[in-house]
Amino acid sequence: MSLTFFSDGGGIRDAQAAGACIIENEAGERARLIAYLGGATNNEAEITAGLLGFAFVRATGLLPEQVRWVADSEYALKSATGYIFGWQKNGWKTAAKKPVKNQGLWRSFLSLSKGVKIVPEHVRGHTGHEENEAVDSASTWAQKYAEELFEDGAAGKFVEPFHDGDVWLLLDARKYIEALRSDGEINPSNEELLFLSDALEELGVSGFAEFAGDGSSIAPVDKDALTKKRIGKKLKDVAKEASTLSDGENSKTLRAAIKQLIKDFELS
Repeated sequence: MSLTFFSDGGGIRDAQAAGACIIENEAGERARLIAYLGGATNNEAEITAGLLGFAFVRATGLLPEQVRWVADSEYALKSATGYIFGWQKNGWKTAAKKPVKNQGLWRSFLSLSKGVKIVPEHVRGHTGHEENEAVDSASTWAQKYAEELFEDGAAGKFVEPFHDGDVWLLLDARKYIEALRSDGEINPSNEELLFLSDALEELGVSGFAEFAGDGSSIAPVDKDALTKKRIGKKLKDVAKEASTLSDGENSKTLRAAIKQLIKDFELS
């Protein structure tokens, strides 16, 4: 048995980030996963996107002879199938004797991908590759709307981002990225390394069947409402910062204007 992973991720460390992966078997069945990371770098998102596929393999007990990993990140593919072996041998130091960046995630990769032969395939992003465009769109969607979806404390939930019948499982992976983020020495626990696969198991994912169907049983995401909530939060943060301005009169005026915006747009 062989599987194909299509992955992509993106984000900004001080803003929002996410990674997405489509897992496809030889019969054409697909599982679609998204990891919401909160603030994370583009490379962290790209790595995590690929790790979703290996987490699915581990959580479901699938034992593919090989995985074809298709991504537009040469960094992720070359690191996973080449550089990582030298890093291990050198005690997680680069050739320049500096600590390997993102080594926590790469250690998680070693745990999740153990025993799997990987065949990397690089594609150029934004060139019309159907699956690459799909995971890119899913990642971008999560960056915009995922944060508010996890206000109820859920670890994950099935969503249908594009109203096209494709069901995705959205995971809250903020704790995962926080635990493994390090550009220096790190000694993560086994639980931290296997967070993604354990999360899938806890959510009851056992194979491709959970992702079949037309998504009709999934509550639609109100994008406008989520956008308003995010804008409202940002405005409140600005209002809070305005209260520290040295010019009390200007601060008062600015806060009043922001409060009026919140009221006018029903953002509170």
